[in-house]
Amino acid sequence: MRLGLLTSIVLLFFCACAQQPKDEPAKSKYKIPTSIGFVSDYEKNFNSAQKDSLRNLVEAFEKETGIEIAIATFDTTMVSKTDFNDFTLATANDWGVGKKDENNGILIGFSKGHRMMRINNGYGIEKMISDEETQEIMNKYFISNFKKDLYFKGTFEGTKALEDLLRTKIKK
Repeated sequence: MRLGLLTSIVLLFFCACAQQPKDEPAKSKYKIPTSIGFVSDYEKNFNSAQKDSLRNLVEAFEKETGIEIAIATFDTTMVSKTDFNDFTLATANDWGVGKKDENNGILIGFSKGHRMMRINNGYGIEKMISDEETQEIMNKYFISNFKKDLYFKGTFEGTKALEDLLRTKIKK
């Protein structure tokens, strides 16, 4: 009886001392590029003046509202067409777009080569604007201009429309 009790105590001691390793944050299966700031044009769709214009647009909005918008273009060598949506979400998470405690970031990502686009809204933004409203802006401003190879115009006007919509929601 004593031997069984002693064995149980020893086993409990070892079980209590054996700590499980802390779960590491989930690593993305994608090779996420380093952010170049609010405008990361890996596909080289914009000239310097256009990048500056987009950067000024989103920086001014961030100062006004605290909402961070990142714009990224992705070359076809960076991601496959089938992984594009998951890749943009992983990129937004990796870059930490938005304020962590508010989850108020937006990543506008597109690939001219893949002819794909995605807007990833943080959970804080999803409380303000619906997926339908986001899709409407994508169709009306981004995609309609992209079809005409007007990537800067589409990105600038679409981002501005997104900001204007968010301003109306903030005032309510």
